[in-house]
Amino acid sequence: MVNKKIFIFLVPIVGAVFYFIWTYNIFEQRKHAGWLALIPILSIIPILGILACLAFLIIIGFVAWKDRSWLASTEDSKGEGGS
Repeated sequence: MVNKKIFIFLVPIVGAVFYFIWTYNIFEQRKHAGWLALIPILSIIPILGILACLAFLIIIGFVAWKDRSWLASTEDSKGEGGS
């Protein structure tokens, strides 16, 4: 019985640690500050929680769509074939 309680307590903690490690690596690979992955920790504070969640979603959007070089290369290839 005690082992089940410890397991149930540790699984979310281990999941959160892996989440922060993975998001830190994503931010670093996209050439952004890795500490941005720690913003969801602010959701513990009641009023800052809502603002932190919104800010984190906006930051993820900027990180995900920052590099648009693939879009420019596809537009160039479309323009060359039509002439």
